[in-house]
Order: sequence, then structure tokens, then C-alpha cells
Amino acid sequence: GGIYNAVRLMHLAKAHEIEFMIGGMDEGMMAVAAAVQCAAIADTNLFEVHGHVRIAEDPTSGLETKGSYVYVPDGVGLGVTVDESKLTKVYG
Repeated sequence: GGIYNAVRLMHLAKAHEIEFMIGGMDEGMMAVAAAVQCAAIADTNLFEVHGHVRIAEDPTSGLETKGSYVYVPDGVGLGVTVDESKLTKVYG
């Protein structure tokens, strides 16, 4: 779905007075950065966006965390940087 559809779902939930949370599983920092961007505009106090701390070799950097807080990056795009030398090419 991506950020656009996540925002659409947040508006739909609010219109129908449905409580929701922003969260994820154990995923890389780029996915968490996208969730944090959604959380910044979400009308909810329910968040779980720290799955990246359990990823050993994440090719993404730039997401600031302090304790249980994850801060919205202020850079361009998602606000994080990808080290392309750490990516693995997958052939299909």
C-alpha cells in the first residue's frame, strides 16, 4: 500500500470513529522511517515503531531514537540514508 494508502486508511478510520495504531514488525529502518512519517500526521496515540533496533545489518541510517522515542527525520524523502554497498542484488 505505501504511505498514500496508509494515510487514506487513517482518514477512513477517523471518519468511522475507529481507533487505530501505527506499527510494524521487525523491519529495517527505511520501513520504520515511513511509519514514523505516517505517525507524525496520525490522529492516534498508539504507536509501535521500533522494529529496526533488532536488525543486525541494516543498510539504512539516520533515524534518531532516544529510549522509546523515535523522532521524525527532517531530511528529504523519508529522511534516512541508504548505504547501497550493503544491499544484496536479488535475481528473480
